[in-house]
Amino acid sequence: GVTQLNRLAAHPPFASWRNSEEARTDRPSQESRSLNGEWRFAWFPAPEAVPESWLERDLPDADTVIVPSNWQMHGYDAPIYTNVTYPIAVNPPYVPTENPTGCYSLTFNVDESWLQEGQTRIIFDGVNSAFHLWCNGRWVGYGQDSRLPSEFDLSAFLHAGENRLAVMVLRWSDGSYLEDQDMWRMSGIFRDV
Repeated sequence: GVTQLNRLAAHPPFASWRNSEEARTDRPSQESRSLNGEWRFAWFPAPEAVPESWLERDLPDADTVIVPSNWQMHGYDAPIYTNVTYPIAVNPPYVPTENPTGCYSLTFNVDESWLQEGQTRIIFDGVNSAFHLWCNGRWVGYGQDSRLPSEFDLSAFLHAGENRLAVMVLRWSDGSYLEDQDMWRMSGIFRDV
């Protein structure tokens, strides 16, 4: 199956600082920016139920959730525990039609000077089980492999001023069959962004 579309190749995570003094401060590099924190969130029973307008603007009844986290920890959907049985009907690569879907969005500002510095990438350190990413209404890519980072180049999608990310997370994907382990099954952006 497809595990990614437009995701950058995996590589060791390196950070750089502008000079040696900044590197010695033990603070994050100014070359990176955390997007952890409050994101807007709306939950739907299936991806087909998500209104297309969500790609352009937050839905009126959207909630605020903390990222990283699982949407089950915010009262949406139920966590599932299994050890030797699958949590869904076994019919790979197909998944249930009712596939709980979380729609996350974040609006943030980018300075012109940031854009002039070069390539801007976004890294999702963990999203369960699969997701689509849009930036300013344009589709960027798709990621699976929930325990691995997914990195995308946003350079062509960003502009100076206000920008908006939209992330549609699917609870089940064909990758869910490969990630069947003795664990709690929870969904969402559960690691750093």
